[in-house]
Amino acid sequence: MSNDLSSITSLVDNATLDYDKNCKITINPLTLPYFQQAFISAYFAIFCVAIFGNFLVIYVVMKNKRMQTITNIFITNLAVSDLMVNFTSLWLTPTYTYIGHWVFGGGLCHGLPLFQGTSIFISTWTLTAIAIDRYIVIVHNSSNININDRMSMKSCLAIIVFIWGASLLMVAPYGINMKLIHIPAPCDFYVCQEDWTDQHFRSTFGLVVMTLQFIVPFVLIAISYTKIWLFLNSRHSMTERKSDIKRKKRLLRMLICMVVIFAICWFPFNLLNCLRDLKFVDFSDYFVVVFTPVHLISMTATAWNPILYALKNDTFREEFAKVVPWLFAGRPGTGPIRVITERTAMIANPFRRQNRKKAASSSTEEQPVTVVSESPSQAVPEPVRSIVYLDEPENGSSCQTLLL
Repeated sequence: MSNDLSSITSLVDNATLDYDKNCKITINPLTLPYFQQAFISAYFAIFCVAIFGNFLVIYVVMKNKRMQTITNIFITNLAVSDLMVNFTSLWLTPTYTYIGHWVFGGGLCHGLPLFQGTSIFISTWTLTAIAIDRYIVIVHNSSNININDRMSMKSCLAIIVFIWGASLLMVAPYGINMKLIHIPAPCDFYVCQEDWTDQHFRSTFGLVVMTLQFIVPFVLIAISYTKIWLFLNSRHSMTERKSDIKRKKRLLRMLICMVVIFAICWFPFNLLNCLRDLKFVDFSDYFVVVFTPVHLISMTATAWNPILYALKNDTFREEFAKVVPWLFAGRPGTGPIRVITERTAMIANPFRRQNRKKAASSSTEEQPVTVVSESPSQAVPEPVRSIVYLDEPENGSSCQTLLL
């Protein structure tokens, strides 16, 4: 009996050794105790911050009519894209890496690269659309004093629909060429991996995706923001107030930060995949070691934007504070306020003078707020109409008229 037990134990031990040798990833940081705790904590923190922050962005833009500008609609599109990543590849990829085989079915096997690839395309092309829109508004239309001469909301929504459709088409070949492959005993499980019939086409397609995903968008973004910055630095016109130039520069700095953070987070991930597709480096033994931290860094891109809006944007911070006041208890909610007389405003902006009657008769304009000082000891003089400008980086100057 003891010999039989020894034989069974030996067979089990050998099977375990064979399984560990043939079926498990050789070096997997997610299975090492200390690394495992660090990575799980980091992924969980990213998930919580990204979900809370992006839902907050969508909520304040959709709820507040004043926030529904072209730039903010594009920013909302970024938030939706980031949420898609958070609910899919942020947890699917590390779980798959930890388990070592695929347990999520054929649908998600084909869907995972679609979610992740589409999100990257949506983000880069949306950032490009914002840059081009800012260039047209600030530089191209600078001679036209009507601040409302910009992209219409219908055009903005059409561009967003185009971005989503084109992004799905660009990454569709990745989803189509994913396949569940059964690994026989001693493993007896499935893995989800790319299965291209033509490896040369795969390499070429990878380069095309890299070009359209990063190179072309970032070249356009760099050109647009460089021209905007040079244009703002060269402005000496009397119709362009210094404070307006400063406001536009603040907006530009925030948008540039968004682009730089996105590039830092996602470029290593795409470079790693490109090197693997082109077989420049043999990652067979240590791919997971490199891939895991690179993937973690790329996932942080979904959490940075809401933090950036809260730190760099007075209007977003003000709206955030209305929803979660405890989070912004120690920070001011609004930007600087400048008061100038209406006469000065009309001299600085002829468009305001020409359209004063039209603006006053428009039913869609916000009614002026009247403030009348009351003094029992002396007669109240006739109020003098003034203009209060609230500097709001993403929306332009928001104007309220007060009787002072």
